[in-house]
Amino acid sequence: MRVSIIDSDPGYEAAMFAGWWGEHSGKCKILINGVDITNICSTADEELGVAFCYKINDEGQKYVEEEFNEVAKEAIFGKVEIIIPRYVGNLS
Repeated sequence: MRVSIIDSDPGYEAAMFAGWWGEHSGKCKILINGVDITNICSTADEELGVAFCYKINDEGQKYVEEEFNEVAKEAIFGKVEIIIPRYVGNLS
């Protein structure tokens, strides 16, 4: 499975359905090598074993690349797990 918060990515629709963000935000969890990276990850792919995450500075904030004026990202490789809880009844 692949999930992404980037609307041009093939995993965008799956992420919305899984509740990574949007109406059911917080119901999907992303792990790499057993570590929860949900809050810093923008795209995760279980089959490829890669997660694209925001770089974090020493203060725990997202690192901004001044040259491009955007948040820096890095690819992290390992065992990617996308955890989608099962629900009984209404999701709201």
